[in-house]
Amino acid sequence: MDSALINFLTIAGVVSTAAVCAPIVNRFRNVPGAICAIVGALLPWLIFATLCYWRTSTALALALVGLAFIASSLLFALLFYSVEEPGATRAVTLAVIGVAICAWGYLAVLVAYSLLLARV
Repeated sequence: MDSALINFLTIAGVVSTAAVCAPIVNRFRNVPGAICAIVGALLPWLIFATLCYWRTSTALALALVGLAFIASSLLFALLFYSVEEPGATRAVTLAVIGVAICAWGYLAVLVAYSLLLARV
């Protein structure tokens, strides 16, 4: 396997795991936040499937749009979870969503870097 593919799969796994753990930690009390987090968890795998199925510029465009949707869904989850009452559960949930957002940033840089290398 290519090292870029291994990096992509690892970081997509981190994003998905962190995004799925946020509603579990919160015990699914915040439904809009849980929906946004789960959408953010599924999108990296849909991007991977799109890139594997289509090897065209359309797939790259869909991947970039998917990365934007991951960012927006995770930020909306952060917004929904931040309006809850203060407590340990809220702090852990916000930390887990923060990890997912940081991992998403690395995933976006990884995809952008591979796109730049493909253009050179």
